Amino acid sequence: MQYYAIQLSGDGGVVRHPETEEPKAIEVGELDDMQTAIDQACQQLECCHIFKGVITRGNGLGGYLVADAHELAEMGVQ
Repeated sequence: MQYYAIQLSGDGGVVRHPETEEPKAIEVGELDDMQTAIDQACQQLECCHIFKGVITRGNGLGGYLVADAHELAEMGVQ
């Protein structure tokens, strides 16, 4: 399954593209499961996993939510 990291602001809100309002997402890759995707995203984005797919860059610095392609589509990304 294809996985993505959706960017989160320091207050936990989803960062959106200013023109399209779509969530900003970075492709993590085609991986076997969510845990592998989380591990890959942590390494790729220099973050630490804190809870249920949420990875952080540090206290108050924002982070990412790791999601699969289906979950990303539910958020309104084509």
